Amino acid sequence: MLRINMIFLLLLMSCTHYYKYPKHWWEPFPEEEKYSWEILPQKYKKSDDKVILSKRNELGLLSNFAATPFIFEGNPVNSLEGLWQGMKYPDPDLLNDPREKLFNKLPSRTYVQGLVGLEAWRAGREADIILKKNGINWISHNGEKIFYKGKDKKKHYEIIRNASRAKVDQNALVKEVLMETGDLKLFPDHIQDSDATDAYKYFNIYELIREEIRKEN
Repeated sequence: MLRINMIFLLLLMSCTHYYKYPKHWWEPFPEEEKYSWEILPQKYKKSDDKVILSKRNELGLLSNFAATPFIFEGNPVNSLEGLWQGMKYPDPDLLNDPREKLFNKLPSRTYVQGLVGLEAWRAGREADIILKKNGINWISHNGEKIFYKGKDKKKHYEIIRNASRAKVDQNALVKEVLMETGDLKLFPDHIQDSDATDAYKYFNIYELIREEIRKEN
């Protein structure tokens, strides 16, 4: 009997350890309190081995909106959202950047990179209006134009992926929360745009980073 129990225990340990995960990650919230963009934690059950990266609990640290300061390629940013939206703003390393004149009444790229949450998102929306009006369908990074929904979407993905890893490596709590997700399949807490590229799929990026960290350790 002892041998059978040990075998059962080993088999159980080799499976997804959903029983170790905090119950509140799946805590239900009233549908009437849901934001128009939001996917609530209760979309999945604990036993599904899936979890929503909800901003209603600590899994929200994995959101681009989260205030998680880090240094990326020598530049300080306060959130991934700030970095992302900042690439829409004039680039001091890009020669003859047409956005310099178009954005003369808006804050600088450095300022936007220091924003978090909805403030960073709104800065991006302001930029989008100007860019669309002037037929600019690219962003820039380190002085290079990037057609992020066209021919350069892979390059854009690599930038966001590398920045996400920097965020994890430089924020102990973010890394701790990510690794606590174990073998769970990660899902976004908001409805993704129909034209979203791989760079937008932060939940998939974190699954890859999680596996990288395991292999390194």
